[in-house]
Amino acid sequence: MRRMVVAVVMVGLWWCGGVEGETQHHTPEKQHHPQEIKYHTHEIKHHIHTTKREPREIPCPEATDIAPCICTVLPDYEMDMDCSAVTSSEELARVFSAEMPFLDFNILTIFNNNYLTDIRSGDLGDATFKEIIILDVPLKNIVDGAFSKSYNTLTGLEIVATQLIYFPYQEIAQYTQLQFLTLPYNSISSFPDLSSTSLSVLILDSNPLATITETALQGLPALTVISLFDTQLSYVPPGTFVGLSLLEEVRLASNELTSLAAGTVNLVTPDNLVYLNGNNLISVAVDALTGVKGDVYIQDNQLTELAEDVWRPLLDDGISLYAARNPLTCGCEIAWLVLNTNYLNQLMDDVTCQDGELVSNLDPGIYIPC
Repeated sequence: MRRMVVAVVMVGLWWCGGVEGETQHHTPEKQHHPQEIKYHTHEIKHHIHTTKREPREIPCPEATDIAPCICTVLPDYEMDMDCSAVTSSEELARVFSAEMPFLDFNILTIFNNNYLTDIRSGDLGDATFKEIIILDVPLKNIVDGAFSKSYNTLTGLEIVATQLIYFPYQEIAQYTQLQFLTLPYNSISSFPDLSSTSLSVLILDSNPLATITETALQGLPALTVISLFDTQLSYVPPGTFVGLSLLEEVRLASNELTSLAAGTVNLVTPDNLVYLNGNNLISVAVDALTGVKGDVYIQDNQLTELAEDVWRPLLDDGISLYAARNPLTCGCEIAWLVLNTNYLNQLMDDVTCQDGELVSNLDPGIYIPC
């Protein structure tokens, strides 16, 4: 048991590297960090593996009937089921065909398993779950309907670091309570238009998606966080992040974007964040980002200027701008920034010119004639 606890903690630390860790640069600590939402289930994982295991206790099934899975009774008599030791989908099906006096479970976990490659329809019997967490498993396929008994109960589905190449997106609309869908570090290559009235957080980091359509997210009215870090995106169509009234965080870091067109991101929430760091951006169009009032991360790109008509309106709206490690030429085109102390104070990291001089150290007198 101790070995599993350590493994989960280590994976949690690895995953918390998130957006910033992949570009091998550090973004200054802020109140809102990418990992805050990413590990909605981190505390749950810790709880599962540190809760005292009791012998047969209602409402759990008989331990021998469900071995190698382990049922844990929580203080409020909810049940968690850990099936990390199953060796096949057939064994998983056998476990859930056992006599179970109660079928409504809290969380199903499968961690650090070397055998489970498929979850088929019916493998979980008639059991229902509020959350399902699968981590570091050679899972390649989830058959349509595999979690269908949980259509009305599942609030969180987290499948991390598997070999998953297919996910039954078309079923999302049937999960009436689903709030968190977390599928990072897999091999999923498709991203169709999604539909859900309840989904709040969607994380698809480190999957080879390559493309996204402008309508992919329009059927997600409750969406607050979309994370597409390291998904091989080279283009984001205008309108992709528009019309989502609750959207607070857009994470597009560590992709292959070279430009951002007008009308790409429009946010209406009062405190929001946009991550564009670690791309190959050479241009950001006027009105590419509108309604943004929180932090904007554009470090580690190829921007040679911070164009006034792009960035002045955003700074006037109160954004904090992280723009280090861009090859800024720092000619007259940056005078508007250098001559305004308030704007300089909104640069939150060590923004430098291409010769390495800090923008904050530039002599304003040089720019007065501009």
